Amino acid sequence: MKKLLLLAFAVLILAACQNDDNPTVLTEIGEWKLEQLTPVRSTEVITAAELDFTETYHFRENGTFSKFSTRAEMELSGTYETVPVDPDDRFDPMLVRQLILTFDSDQYEAILDREEGSNRAYVDLYIYGVDNFEVLGLRNDNSLSNGGHRSHGDFLVYTRK
Repeated sequence: MKKLLLLAFAVLILAACQNDDNPTVLTEIGEWKLEQLTPVRSTEVITAAELDFTETYHFRENGTFSKFSTRAEMELSGTYETVPVDPDDRFDPMLVRQLILTFDSDQYEAILDREEGSNRAYVDLYIYGVDNFEVLGLRNDNSLSNGGHRSHGDFLVYTRK
């Protein structure tokens, strides 16, 4: 009986000390909301509560996404692919992989038509990239960032909704 208790106790200790074989996997799948913005050439961090707009992304397992911003008053969609980031090549030490977003070309053309005659920088209200592409970085703190692209250069950080 004593040996049986010792064996049961040993099994419990081993089970309690076991490493988690399923650590939290970083994934882009799901809904993300704008959490903070750092303006170009500034160190000031503006929280989402202080902003006069909201912005969300929704990434799906089938490689599609949607983006909605209240300042653009438009929902955009498209496809995305993930690209791993070599630790030696990353400018952000927290960067795990990049998401390359390709916006629907008809929607992109509609943006250009909508902003015709306006300052081209207004297109940045819709897409923080070049043409109909946008790059986001998935970071090891489970956040997404845009890295400050194009002329506006704002650095935006998104967290899970």
